[in-house]
Amino acid sequence: MHRGGVRTLALVVLVAALAAVAPPIPAAGEQVCSDRRYAANSSFDATLQRVVRALPANTSSSPLLFATLAVGEVYALALCRGDTSVGSCNFCVAQTLRDGEHACAGDKDVAMYDDICTVRFSDEDFLAAMNNSRRKTVVAGSQSQKLVPSVSGSFYRLAGELLDATVDYAVANSTRRFATGDVGVAGYFADEPFSKIYALAQCTPDLTPEQCRACLASAMAEMTRQVFPTNSPGGKVIGERCGLRFEVFSFYNIEAMVQLQVGLQGKKKSTPVLAIVLPIIFVALLTIILAGLYIWRRKRLPAKTLLIENTEDLEDFESIFIDLSKLQSATDNFDESNRLGEGGFGVVFKGVFPDGQEVAVKRLSSCSNQGLGQLKNELYLVAKLQHKNLVRLIGVCLEEGEKVLVYEYMPNKSLDTVLFDPERSKQLDWGKRFMILNGIARGLQYLHEHSQLKIIHRDLKASNILLDADMKPKIADFGMAKIFGDDETRNATSRVIGTLWLYVSRIRHAGALLDEA
Repeated sequence: MHRGGVRTLALVVLVAALAAVAPPIPAAGEQVCSDRRYAANSSFDATLQRVVRALPANTSSSPLLFATLAVGEVYALALCRGDTSVGSCNFCVAQTLRDGEHACAGDKDVAMYDDICTVRFSDEDFLAAMNNSRRKTVVAGSQSQKLVPSVSGSFYRLAGELLDATVDYAVANSTRRFATGDVGVAGYFADEPFSKIYALAQCTPDLTPEQCRACLASAMAEMTRQVFPTNSPGGKVIGERCGLRFEVFSFYNIEAMVQLQVGLQGKKKSTPVLAIVLPIIFVALLTIILAGLYIWRRKRLPAKTLLIENTEDLEDFESIFIDLSKLQSATDNFDESNRLGEGGFGVVFKGVFPDGQEVAVKRLSSCSNQGLGQLKNELYLVAKLQHKNLVRLIGVCLEEGEKVLVYEYMPNKSLDTVLFDPERSKQLDWGKRFMILNGIARGLQYLHEHSQLKIIHRDLKASNILLDADMKPKIADFGMAKIFGDDETRNATSRVIGTLWLYVSRIRHAGALLDEA
């Protein structure tokens, strides 16, 4: 690429980065007010203002995006949705508190519910309660959109099964007590335009699995009683301790942790004997062939490579396998104190090897099938890429059912944690910003033109730009990346890739700023 092309690419990245500086404004929230009042300039008012100033930062700085406060006579709690970025969490809690104070001016007990955060403050100590109080809200979907009556029974049965499975995952398999799920229904409801049902379940992470399940069971009962009878294709039950939601559109920002499948239903027809027998014979033969291939493959490949399928040049990865025992020692057996973050893929931990080398250990959730696909994609791509502006893969572990990728450790975390932090963002003078932009542009140029594979990242955003000790950027997370042929310059896709909601939110935020002006 000539010099002018590099400048153009850098300019495009600059525009995207500057857009990322403005945190996305959440969807309009809801408030549940009380009838207990406090006087302006009272001691309660002064204490509440201290809580309002502290709670956003306390919540967004927590690895679990959850915080409680008890200051004087004010008790408060805030929880951000498990797929929310640090900057969006901080902004949502702050904005929701402002909205609550405005909508319920002078109230001592206000519960506030937004799409991506839940906040409550009160003069009563509600923090010891492990279930939702009566200060919760139940919302059906758009009143203008209704299910065809003939399909509502089947629809709610599937929605209920999906919610149950999502609850099971949130309770048992997530340290954040958070899970997302979907079920494909394309063609199942002939008169409806949607192809999937999406679900989300979350509890505050301080609940035990039993407490979380009890809270969500109560929320599910509310859902069945108040949302299902409305004939709505979506709805939610949210409180300060737990919440459930389902929709026929994707409303979260990560891939589903739980995926269900449903077959097409139709009228029973008489079936010839051969139509039954032949498929059984075919399946039996295919099973025998696959079993033979599996046994042959086990004999030829070391045990560590058995989980890798459909990749070429397996010998390229042999040199980077790392023993599970070494990773357990480096992370104190994946101790929570070493957690760096969590996404749809799983949890990332900080580790330190015996020689002092610091690493980031990306551990795939045992229940995430899509995460396994992303691991394979990332292993195949990142292992073949070498550039100073791309995060470096150090090793992989595939022992005892574990699926782990090990990367170089980036002490300054991701770009969004700097951009959206009022204090840390002060470090980014224009010199550092230009250095970061230039590094991102060079990394993209390498992916697009100079690497042995022509790669399109497809999920480039501030949270996927990591910063080393010198604030130099490195592009990370190639789970959604796609390889293009040497002669390809364009391609078409039938679905959205990446994190669309951020851009929609920024447009709404810009509109709100213009309205204020």
